Amino acid sequence: MATRGMASCNTDTPAIAYAVVAGCSIITLHDPIDITARDQASSVLAAVLFAAYPVTIDVSCVDVRNPVAVSFVNATRYACDEAGIPVTIVTENQPELPSPLVAA
Repeated sequence: MATRGMASCNTDTPAIAYAVVAGCSIITLHDPIDITARDQASSVLAAVLFAAYPVTIDVSCVDVRNPVAVSFVNATRYACDEAGIPVTIVTENQPELPSPLVAA
């Protein structure tokens, strides 16, 4: 089990995990993440918008080229921007190539 970014990269962890810590919404993404995580994604996004706390998305345990992860991050960023909720993305130890997960 490796540790990168804020999360422990454990494959026993749900693909999309959500917690509220000290008035912040923390979302961690873990590989393997695929289309079967769509129900998790919907629930997490609804909880984030309902809580309206600043959001941190930790993508340090997913492949930056994963289209499902990219889609979830982009949808979360868009929804939070529309709701006026600040979003921070943690990408520590990602490949040196530009990440579609953090593209503006």
